[in-house]
Amino acid sequence: METRRRAFTWPLLLLMGASSSAAQEPVSAADPEPVLGPVLGDLRPDRAKVWVRLGVGRTAQQTLFEGGAPRSRGRLAPRPDADGTAVLELERLEPGVDYRVLLEVDGQPDLEVAFTTPGPHAEVTTARVAFGSCASHDRFESQPIWTAMAEAAPDALVLLGDTPYIDSTELARQRRRYREFWSIPELRPLAASVPVYATWDDHDFATNDQVGDQPGRERSRQAFIEYHPQPSFGDGEGGIYTSFRRGPVEVFLVDTRWFGDEEALGAPDSEHMSLLGAIQREQLIAAVSASGAAVKVLACGMVWNGAVRPGKRDCWWTWRHERDAIFAALGAAKVKGVVLVGGDVHRPRIIRHESAVEHLGYPPVEFVSSPLANHAIASAAEPHPGLVWDASADSVALVFEVELLGEVPKVTGRMIGPKGEVLRNHEVDPKDLGY
Repeated sequence: METRRRAFTWPLLLLMGASSSAAQEPVSAADPEPVLGPVLGDLRPDRAKVWVRLGVGRTAQQTLFEGGAPRSRGRLAPRPDADGTAVLELERLEPGVDYRVLLEVDGQPDLEVAFTTPGPHAEVTTARVAFGSCASHDRFESQPIWTAMAEAAPDALVLLGDTPYIDSTELARQRRRYREFWSIPELRPLAASVPVYATWDDHDFATNDQVGDQPGRERSRQAFIEYHPQPSFGDGEGGIYTSFRRGPVEVFLVDTRWFGDEEALGAPDSEHMSLLGAIQREQLIAAVSASGAAVKVLACGMVWNGAVRPGKRDCWWTWRHERDAIFAALGAAKVKGVVLVGGDVHRPRIIRHESAVEHLGYPPVEFVSSPLANHAIASAAEPHPGLVWDASADSVALVFEVELLGEVPKVTGRMIGPKGEVLRNHEVDPKDLGY
C-alpha cells in the first residue's frame, strides 16, 4: 500500500459551456504523432485550460482573442515525457467575456476553441451537465450519441469511465487508446466546445472489475493525467478525484478504483475494507458538507446500489458500510440536495434509495448512465426495491438539469438516445433532495 504524504482539498470550480465555430478534420489514431484536440477543460471566471496533442517535437503558435480582438500570442510546446500532449493555461481572464484560442500547427489544420468565462456562481441559477460511460470505439465505429449530447447544449460534459476501454496498464497501450478516443469524429466538436471532466472505471484503470493496487496502475494514472485537462488529480500523488461547480450544482467526481481495498474502514482491525481510503473519504465529506450549491452530485464509475449482474463485486454494495457512513456524516451535517450518478453496468436505470433515509434523512435518487456506445447487458436487469426505471439500450446519456427556484431547486434527469430522443424524463421530488 502506498503512503500518501500530501492531502488534497477538493477544489471549488465554477464553469459554463461554450461554443466553437471551428470545423474539425478527422485524424488517424494509427499515426504515432497525430494532432488531436483541442479539448476544453477546467473553466473558471478568471482562467481556463485547453488540452491539445501536438506530437513529440512539434510546437504551435497560440493566439488568444478577447471579445474578437487579439489579446496575446505565444508558443505552445508539449510537456516533457507526456506523449506530445500540452495544456494551455490561460489566466487573468475576465468573467462573462467571450474568448477564442487559435492554435497554428506547422503543416496541420488550425485548431480552435471558443468559450465564455462564467460569472460568480451565486448569479447563475440554471445548469445542465451531461454524463455518460462505457464508449467502445471497437464495437461502435459510429457514435452519434456525442452529437445528441452536443445538441442538448450542456454546460459541462462528465465522462464516468470506460472512456475508453483500455484493459491494460501498459503505458504505450494506454496512450494509444486515448489517442483513438479523442479521434472519435462525433466527440471532437463536443469536446472543443464544452468543458470536459472525467473519472475512470475498471477498463481504463486496469482490467475488468479490478480495484486497488493493480500492477502498473501508476502508468494508468500517468496517461490519464496526460490526456485530461482536469482541475486536479486526487491527492497529488495517488488517485484522480476532483470536483467542479456550475451555479446551483456542484459535481464531485469520486475515484472508486485507485484506493479500493487498501485499508480497513475505520479501526485497523475492522472487518470491512474501504473503497475510497480515509483521505479521499474525509475530504469528500468535508467538501460536500461545505458546498454552497443547492444540488451536490456524487458521481463515479460504479453504481451506488447492489442490483448488478450475478457475481459482479465492483459496486457500492460491496462497500455499503462506507457508503452508509458517508451518508450518515452528510446527514449529521444536514446536507440537502445529494444526488447520485453512476455508470459501468451497460444498463440505464433510475433508483430511489429509500434505505438511505436512516442515514441521510431522505432517499437520494441515483441515475445510472451506461452505455454511451456498447452492447446492453440483459443480466444487469436485476430487481431493486427502489427501481423507478430500467431500459435495455446500446447508446444512452444522461442530461442532468438544475434550476434554482427560490431556495428549492428543480432537478430533472433526462435519459436520451443517439438521435436525441427522450427515453425517460424524471423530475426529482424535492423531498428526495431533503427540501
